[in-house]
Amino acid sequence: MVHHSELADKITTGLVSVIVPVYNVERYLKHCVDSILGQTYTHLEIILVDDGSPDGCGAICDYYAELDSRIQVIHKTNGGLSDARNAGIHRAKGEFIAFVDSDDLVHPQFIEILISQIGDADIAMCTYQEFEDAVEVSHISHINSVSYSGQQMNNMLYDKTYGVSPIVAWNKLYRTALWKDLSYPKGRLHEDEFIIHHIYDRVDSVIFIAINLYFYRIRGGSIMSQVSFKGVQDYYDALENRKKYFLDKGNNKLVFETNACQKNLFLYKEVTSRFHLWNTWRFSAILTEALPFKLKLHLLLKKVSISLYHYYLKSRSS
Repeated sequence: MVHHSELADKITTGLVSVIVPVYNVERYLKHCVDSILGQTYTHLEIILVDDGSPDGCGAICDYYAELDSRIQVIHKTNGGLSDARNAGIHRAKGEFIAFVDSDDLVHPQFIEILISQIGDADIAMCTYQEFEDAVEVSHISHINSVSYSGQQMNNMLYDKTYGVSPIVAWNKLYRTALWKDLSYPKGRLHEDEFIIHHIYDRVDSVIFIAINLYFYRIRGGSIMSQVSFKGVQDYYDALENRKKYFLDKGNNKLVFETNACQKNLFLYKEVTSRFHLWNTWRFSAILTEALPFKLKLHLLLKKVSISLYHYYLKSRSS
């Protein structure tokens, strides 16, 4: 069902805990925190989690804590993004939780709009916009929102129409109660993939707002920009975790969908685990190695010509 509303129609005063994991983002951190301090909804608890950052981030966090009483800082040894988020969740006192990555920005009305629309729902979520240097924002007064069930949201995890919006943590406002006995897997990449289906299985409804209220920074050194075997392996394991979860729940449709994702990933997983050998392998080694036929084909084409390899991939996807 589509809902139409003016912001003035709905007023909620619950405390929102905004959790910001911080690591090695000295160049961007001030811009991020300033965008949170600039929220039109002011009943906030802002938790900056300094995850053992080796640069000046810790000092910047402390500076902002002195500047605004709503800010509190957690200094901890490095444990990764999941561990930092977990520390913030454990500290949160708000009725609601929002996550903001420390190199990103949020619209001044990010919290105001999400909390005005959440009503009796468990989550309110928005769309996002990618950027590199700066963003332009304008005031928003009219909102269209759509309500989905938790089952529908789990179905969306496989719908490319919505991109990563249903999966990622940072474009959402959650009721804190959803996180009881839940935590992100420490040391894993693709941490959102490990937990989001658990979250949706707990909700009665999710409010979706097709407005870009979150601004995701594209930069070379970020976790999301790095392709590695660990990243692929963790994604594969997250899908395996999800598949077992749906299997236990008797949801055969989503077991099938998850299995299909794993099959599509498997070849890529095998290739990335051996990419460092491409420049050293001779043709004879590739031919005689006990590898699946498709993998051999990929390696041989890449060895012969990168352009030929890309042409092959393009023809396969068309």
